[in-house]
Amino acid sequence: MARSLAAPMWGDAVQHGVIAQLILDNQGLFSSWQPFAEYQTLSIHFGVSALSAGLVWLSGIETVRAVLWIGQIVNILAVLGLYPLALSLWDGDAWAGTLSVLIAGFVSSVPAIYLNWGRYAQLSGQAALMAVLWLVLASLKFWTRSDSLKRSQIGKNLLRLLAVGLGAAGMSLSYYRMPLFLGFFMAAWLAGWLVSSAVQGSRFDIGFFLRFWLAVGLLALVSAGSAGPWIPQMFSTRLFSYVQAGIDALASGSNALALLQKDYAVWLHPEYYYPPFVTGL
Repeated sequence: MARSLAAPMWGDAVQHGVIAQLILDNQGLFSSWQPFAEYQTLSIHFGVSALSAGLVWLSGIETVRAVLWIGQIVNILAVLGLYPLALSLWDGDAWAGTLSVLIAGFVSSVPAIYLNWGRYAQLSGQAALMAVLWLVLASLKFWTRSDSLKRSQIGKNLLRLLAVGLGAAGMSLSYYRMPLFLGFFMAAWLAGWLVSSAVQGSRFDIGFFLRFWLAVGLLALVSAGSAGPWIPQMFSTRLFSYVQAGIDALASGSNALALLQKDYAVWLHPEYYYPPFVTGL
């Protein structure tokens, strides 16, 4: 379907293309958006634009085409990235990984619908999220072992932390909402782990519990530190002022219920995103 398009669809892709072209023109990140706009700061996520600029540099194709094709490559990676994550969650069960990929790639309209939507920054963040989740779970698995704090294991575990930090920074610079996705996933995973341990009657292991929270804290610190240089840039954006205005409106109680109902109305229509089979599953 992408072959017949002259350019990526929807408005976000225009911005991706502009940022990619400015990266090429400046041979790296930039401040001035001239000649496209009057902006003098770069504060938005730029992961998919950097990938697109890299494809132009490697192949020589037009920037507009590069954004379109990078969007489709990331679309594929978002599906394939489910395989190792499913294996990690299902103790190496290859069927879990295979079914996850088949459902996401051939049954669900998401992520294929991103071709129509053009929100490739969000899609690239979600594709990176699969890798970061796998890294986080793998790191937690090693850090919670009884021998994880021995001198022979510390070096390997620190390297795992570094990989998670770099992955989380790249994920966040691809799309700013991704740390929220990561946090909610980890909260759900932790709740599931606690429930399953209680059901199986596992004896509470205080050592495991302490090592687990040590690992979570270190992962959070390394991830924040990796993205640290960019955090002031993020907080200087209009986006964050809009978020703050929304929070203030809810806190004041003025039309708070109406605002929430409007935001969550789409939840009444899961068929927009998933076929009945996937919704039921």
